[in-house]
Amino acid sequence: MRLLVLVLALGLIASAVLELRQRRLERLHAMAVLHMDMDRHRRTAWDLQHRVSEATSPAALLARLGLADPALANASQGSSEPAAPGSEPAFRPIPQVEPAAGSGAPR
Repeated sequence: MRLLVLVLALGLIASAVLELRQRRLERLHAMAVLHMDMDRHRRTAWDLQHRVSEATSPAALLARLGLADPALANASQGSSEPAAPGSEPAFRPIPQVEPAAGSGAPR
């Protein structure tokens, strides 16, 4: 009788341990699948970032706008002839504004 109870108890314990092992393996598999999905999404994001950086580089933007040729660049600014050397630049620097006296702003 004692032997039968002992065998049944060992059988129950062994089946419980096997169940826990099976659950652990299933969780590890699910985690591995999630990691592979994350890697795939990360690679996709890197690829898209690379495409955006190539498409928005200054050279690519100028080429898309047709401003790679200086004659076209001047035409887009309203002038049909090339800019003369020493002429006024297309962009002017912003003048610095001095703080008012007594305002407490650092100089």
